[in-house]
This record gives sequence, structure tokens and C-alpha cells, in this order.
Amino acid sequence: MRLIKHFFSSFIALFIISGILTSQALATGFYTAGNTGYDTSYPQGSNSASYPATPFNFGVVGVTSGRAFDDNPYLSQQFAWAQQGNTTPPSLYMNLNAPVGLTVKGNTSTPTQCSNKDKICQAKNYGYNAAKHSYEYALSLTPSVTSSMWWLDIETGNNWSSNKSINAAAIEGALSFFTEHGIQAGVYSNTSSWDTIVGNNFIQAVPNWLAGNNSNPSGLCQSPFSINGSVYLVQYASGSFDADYACN
Repeated sequence: MRLIKHFFSSFIALFIISGILTSQALATGFYTAGNTGYDTSYPQGSNSASYPATPFNFGVVGVTSGRAFDDNPYLSQQFAWAQQGNTTPPSLYMNLNAPVGLTVKGNTSTPTQCSNKDKICQAKNYGYNAAKHSYEYALSLTPSVTSSMWWLDIETGNNWSSNKSINAAAIEGALSFFTEHGIQAGVYSNTSSWDTIVGNNFIQAVPNWLAGNNSNPSGLCQSPFSINGSVYLVQYASGSFDADYACN
């Protein structure tokens, strides 16, 4: 009995480790280091003339219109533009915020049963359902918009709680949705915004996309400049467009 139990435990452990290594390998190889691309979203509208011109290596497209549960009506057109990337399939991002306003109703009670006083639990549910909403909206389009790499846009311009633990819980909830669906997800932010919104209340290491007009993007790929994990992308300005340098 002990031998069987030991064998079973070892098998499970090996399976988990193998899954983690496979996941890390896939995530690490999503972008090609040194490549450059662009990100675009609802402000660019549906006019292809307002999108960055080809050639480019990869595109990142916003699924939301600036906040959680608010869909980008131009996603189909912009995703078609991003598919012209000659190295990497398109990746997607969604805006996230703390539970606030009309979007709270119906989005804090599942998938986890929470007490009325447990705001952390409710925030996790909110983040989970915000990710679910964006994912299902993208899938509902014709043709479907899909990616194995999603980003959570975490910016001070959105509505966040003064309780940083609540903000961290919303982020954790959104990440858990993508994990359940076999999708790699990371955070788009910068160290200043991240400290203001989350502080030390989020310990999970995830891919980082460094936001802002960074003048030396290739120089920010190392861990001292990361938010809370490995730096995958660094944003910088290229003319009137938001461009991105791939570290990973």
C-alpha cells in the first residue's frame, strides 16, 4: 500500500512539475526577443489608416474600451490588423478595475460563495467575471478573436479601492480565470502605478508588460525593472503610435 501510494504521489508530482515547465516554456517563447510590435485599442477606431503600417512583428489589441465590462466595438477590425504581424500571433489585453458602479451587480457572488462582509472574496469574483466577460465577448465575434496570451491593464486612470488588498484580489481573480482556461496572462503597468494600486499585496509572479513612453526599452528587460515577474514587453513611443519591444 505504501509503495503504491508513494508511486502515485511521485507520478502526480512529476505531472505537476511537467505541466509547470511546459507552461513556462510556452510563455517564455511567446514573443521573440528583440522583435518590435504595436498595441492598439478603441481610440484608433475602425479606420485601418489609423493603425500602424506593416511590416511589424506582433500586435496587441485591447478587448475593452477603457474599463472592465466595457467592450471595444472595433475589436474585429483591429484583430485583423494584428494578424498581419509577421512573427507572432496577436495577443490581447483587457482593462481591469476594482468592483465599482453598475458592473458590481451580478459579478461578485460567483464562482466562489462569499459572505456579505468578505470584500476580498467578492473582489476576486469580480476580477474573475470581468475576465470571463472579455473572453466571451472576443469569442462571440465572427470570426472569433482568440489568443493564448492575455494582459491585464492595471492603470491609475481606472477606478481602484483605497484598500490595496481588494485591488490585488480583483487582479488575482482575473488571472485565475485565464489560468483555468489554459491561457497565459500577465499585467500591463509600471512600478509607480503598481505601487499605488497594489503595493505589496500581490506576490504572484506573472509576465510583465512595462507601460509608458520608455526611451530605452531594451535596457528595461532585466529583473530590476520588473513589476512582479519577468519582463516580456516594454512599451515605447514610435511616432504617434504605442510600440512595444519584446524582451522575452
